[in-house]
Amino acid sequence: MRLTPLALCLSLLLPVWDAAAQSGQASAKSRASDDSLALPPVMRLVAGEWDWSGGSLLCRKNPHTISFTRDTAFMVVRFREKFDSTSKQEYRYRLSGFTDHTITGQIEGEQRRNEKGKPVVWDLVLTGPNSYRWRNAGGNPQAVTRAIVRCENGEPLSEAQ
Repeated sequence: MRLTPLALCLSLLLPVWDAAAQSGQASAKSRASDDSLALPPVMRLVAGEWDWSGGSLLCRKNPHTISFTRDTAFMVVRFREKFDSTSKQEYRYRLSGFTDHTITGQIEGEQRRNEKGKPVVWDLVLTGPNSYRWRNAGGNPQAVTRAIVRCENGEPLSEAQ
């Protein structure tokens, strides 16, 4: 069988092209997994699935996931389903700071106001590797919500682990 110059050229380039395509796919997968490594440590700890403690269907009925935008400007809290017809399924927090164990941000469109009449800013406070609580960033530091615990495979993890 005799190959035309075009067929010969394509047959020589095809293995190179295929290797480049596979390399590109691998580097895209690598970049996706590296994205979480680019986050500050507190954000890496917080990213994942969570649910409010105290419910009988903890981590099964309506847990939420926490993620961050690539530029770390926003934290996204997304529930599996809405609580009711007036609630949202996803809340975006514009981040204004973080420490080793807190992330501070304001919900986009926040209607609640602090004592100065400004929209409330919230602190997510890690209380352990598998638990966090919310508090009003300008309020009493001891005034926090009940615990929110990490979920894994539909099951809550111990707060102290």
